[in-house]
Amino acid sequence: MISIKNKFSDLPWRLLLIEAFLVVASVFLALALEDWQQNKEENKVAERALQGFIDEMQINCRKIIAVKPYHNGVLSGERSPQGVQIGLLRNDAWDVVKTTGGAPHLDYEVLAGMGEISALQSDHRAVVQAYTQALFGLALQFKEDQEWHLAGERGVINELARIQGNLLDKYQSLLNLVERVYQDSIDTRRVCSSI
Repeated sequence: MISIKNKFSDLPWRLLLIEAFLVVASVFLALALEDWQQNKEENKVAERALQGFIDEMQINCRKIIAVKPYHNGVLSGERSPQGVQIGLLRNDAWDVVKTTGGAPHLDYEVLAGMGEISALQSDHRAVVQAYTQALFGLALQFKEDQEWHLAGERGVINELARIQGNLLDKYQSLLNLVERVYQDSIDTRRVCSSI
């Protein structure tokens, strides 16, 4: 029994403890490094998705600004309605943000603003689609002695102009927020410069 005790006490305990500590520390360091790298990649995905959303806003903003004089003219009575002069606004980037896993890595206020914009763009799309369906329905029933319902068309244009005004305001708010939160990592210079 004494010989076992001597062999046990002859072990270099200090060296073994130091070696065990170094192994544990290196494992923790490797895990932390892997976690840091994964967070960095997830943040890149989130920022790419946000940039895609901003780029889509630019496309939609151009469309809205292009028809603004027509809408204002119809609503002020200076022009008679000649149909809806704007097509469907794009609203795909929001789905990309949600499906790529980027959403959890974006600032909450930015994400909330993006959701509001997406909802308004969906409302805009619904109004345009309803108008188009009604227009085709009327065209199929049109007789030569009937006139198109201009008051209804003005109502549609009024609703679109209201949504578009809200969108321009939300675009500007989101751009200001993105510039503050993400500073130079997201390019917002080209977006809605004439708002």
